[in-house]
Amino acid sequence: MTSGLRLSRIALVPAAVCLALLQPVTAAVADGPEQEADKKAAPAAPAEPAAPAAPPMSIEITDGVDKAAGGDKLAYRIIVHNQGGEALTDLRVEQRVPETAGRPEASEGGQVAKNGVITWTADVKPEAKAEFTSRIELGRTDEKALRAASTACAFLNGAKAPTVCASDLDTLPGGAAGPEGTAAEKKTAGIGTTGLAIGGAAAAAGVAAVGFMAVRRRRAAAN
Repeated sequence: MTSGLRLSRIALVPAAVCLALLQPVTAAVADGPEQEADKKAAPAAPAEPAAPAAPPMSIEITDGVDKAAGGDKLAYRIIVHNQGGEALTDLRVEQRVPETAGRPEASEGGQVAKNGVITWTADVKPEAKAEFTSRIELGRTDEKALRAASTACAFLNGAKAPTVCASDLDTLPGGAAGPEGTAAEKKTAGIGTTGLAIGGAAAAAGVAAVGFMAVRRRRAAAN
């Protein structure tokens, strides 16, 4: 009985080895000359065209003040500067007003959506500027809010991502008091009225997403 069991185990070894050796042979037969020729003849996938470079342009937004409070009426001025040698056609400019603002008013044919976003469309000649204006009344603000922010972005050719963006930041009463307000004032110095022009869709989209929100003071750490 013992010898028979040993013979059975020994007989299984050559069978397993044969199966292992047959696997690469079967694969080689399946990939014969005809199949290899088909693989070589298959055309390569066309390369995706490179995205066109953004034209040289800038945008700025200002309301002419550095500080604001609830009830203040703010008049914004947006300027788009075409710095290139070709016209900017079908340009779309969008402005997002501070969160607590009432329904804005827009000049130059601006359209106000239900969510308060103002949209203008225009063509800008080479090396020329286009100006847009809007007016809002700032509503009551949270005492923890540091800044009232409005963001303007320019879009080209119906794109979803903006080409350039700028933000205007006004210090609120909550931002003018306390060490946190002072720190925020230093951090955002120079942005309040001059605007911040940013090139590149990725950076512009980031500003558009957060620029219109009031900067909130961090809660003091628990003792």
